[in-house]
Amino acid sequence: MNIVVAGGRGGLGTAIVDELLFRGIQKDMPDELYILDRDETKVPDCDVFIYNCGIGYFDEIDKLTKEQIDQMLSVNLYRAIYLTRDIVAKMKNKKSGHIIFTGSNSALKGISKNSVYACTKAGLLALQRCLELECKSYGIKVSIINPGTIDTDGFWSHGIDNRDKGTLKPTDVAEIYANLINVGLSTEIRVEP
Repeated sequence: MNIVVAGGRGGLGTAIVDELLFRGIQKDMPDELYILDRDETKVPDCDVFIYNCGIGYFDEIDKLTKEQIDQMLSVNLYRAIYLTRDIVAKMKNKKSGHIIFTGSNSALKGISKNSVYACTKAGLLALQRCLELECKSYGIKVSIINPGTIDTDGFWSHGIDNRDKGTLKPTDVAEIYANLINVGLSTEIRVEP
């Protein structure tokens, strides 16, 4: 099984890669693991594609700059769409594959100072739901994992510190990705602290 991870460096991405490598040592998965660099625009042929890229700026909408809004849309949504378009064509030819997006619980419930970030993650949720239907007849599974707040330095550096409300460990969330790959289902998973 060949797995490509976009957003595999830092925070949750590092935990996902470490978990997959650990399971690979145990011969559970993968045969090959590739971390897609930030500037790559094509996805290598693979059995599983994980889109874990994300950036967030958390403030009231009128205080966000155009650059911050554009960056969130570009990283969290547009790049996911373009890379997924590329890999779906390859998976259709093989009549198999699994695409997993990293969403967010903020797409499922209103959270103050999360409006644009939540909008981009809601877009990913809609993408997953539509692709699940579009790709089913080709044997392609499409899933999304919507975690709550994950305890990573990257998250706290963007201005919100709500650790007192409970957080998830990146390693715990990473196990969900590996388990989902093993099970091979199209699904939505919500993960709360």
